[in-house]
Amino acid sequence: SLNKTEVLEFFAYSCPHCAVMEPMVEKWSQGFDEKVVLKRVPVAFNAGMADLQRTYFVFEALDRLDLHPKLFAAIHQEKRALFDKKAIRKWAADQGINEKDFDSAFDSFGTQTKANRANDLIRLYQIQGTPSLAIGGKYVTSPAFTNGYEETIQVADALLKQAQ
Repeated sequence: SLNKTEVLEFFAYSCPHCAVMEPMVEKWSQGFDEKVVLKRVPVAFNAGMADLQRTYFVFEALDRLDLHPKLFAAIHQEKRALFDKKAIRKWAADQGINEKDFDSAFDSFGTQTKANRANDLIRLYQIQGTPSLAIGGKYVTSPAFTNGYEETIQVADALLKQAQ
């Protein structure tokens, strides 16, 4: 993104803190001007998280990012065990995604490339936990460094002003 300030939201669908913070980040991002872009980066700290990481890229590929908040809700409010490809595929089918389309997007080179890039960013920014926000390629904040979610957004907003 040429001359745009990037805000990277590192998240995991399995993370309860991410489920709380996601709508706050979404609301905050709606106030961004055209020089700021929000990019979501799903993390996989271990192999057990890889299927959920890929699922975000499936939603992206199939133009179904409307399912992004719904998957958080299914896992955290409805307490659904959606952690592996088979369970996620079945849930996605209930949301109107054809299972073959899900599989081809899940197993695609594009999804693998995006997952590799996400893993590179996790290493680059030394992300140890989620949710974390990286601002303008230089700053990182998270609820672990602040007094909670609202303050994280306030700190991130201040860092964004510095980064621009």
